[in-house]
Amino acid sequence: MSACSKDARIEKNRLVWRCRQGTRELEILLIRYIDSCFDSLTRTEQLTLQALLEHSNPDLNDWLVYGAAVPDRKFSLLVQKIRAFAA
Repeated sequence: MSACSKDARIEKNRLVWRCRQGTRELEILLIRYIDSCFDSLTRTEQLTLQALLEHSNPDLNDWLVYGAAVPDRKFSLLVQKIRAFAA
């Protein structure tokens, strides 16, 4: 296994672990998205996902589960992708 793929696996596992702090519905959505899509995201999208997960669980829940508008444009496309994945 290359160092790059090992680092990506570790990063992915850290993100999955972070997702375990929210509501069950949000946790399931994010973990499924990460498991299915993380490896196909660009590096920029991966970093945006990391930054997105820095937000509070109520905000993430509003944006991802309830479809509230995302105030920060840098997250808008990623939130749309996650919503589309969940649909």
